[in-house]
Amino acid sequence: MRTIATGLIAAGLIAATATSAMAASETVRKPTAAEDATLVPTLRGTIPASWQAKVSFKTRISTVNSSYAGYSFGPRAGYNDGSIQGGYGFAKKTGKKWKVVDFGTSQVGCKNVPWPVIKDLLPSILGFVEKC
Repeated sequence: MRTIATGLIAAGLIAATATSAMAASETVRKPTAAEDATLVPTLRGTIPASWQAKVSFKTRISTVNSSYAGYSFGPRAGYNDGSIQGGYGFAKKTGKKWKVVDFGTSQVGCKNVPWPVIKDLLPSILGFVEKC
């Protein structure tokens, strides 16, 4: 009994340490309302018109380089019938305008987004870092 209890305590400590390390390493932030007001319409321009009401976006701003945003998109609740394929991408702000620099489903940004920005944003929009 003591061995099982000790094992459970150790597993709990390891999980707590990993969780706090992940939270501490996330440096991205949610966009401000003003950023979102200009960013999301730009992102919507990359998806078909027939998907507009069916898709939701998750956006984050890099704190490594705040001129970059990362985003993922997928079907809203109720539209998970397989007709919409989600994806992710990166946008760059120049002046007051955002421009999508790359989007897709795999190895996105590898050719035109700095690696530190990719490493910063991907864990918060995908849950992992995909290597280029």
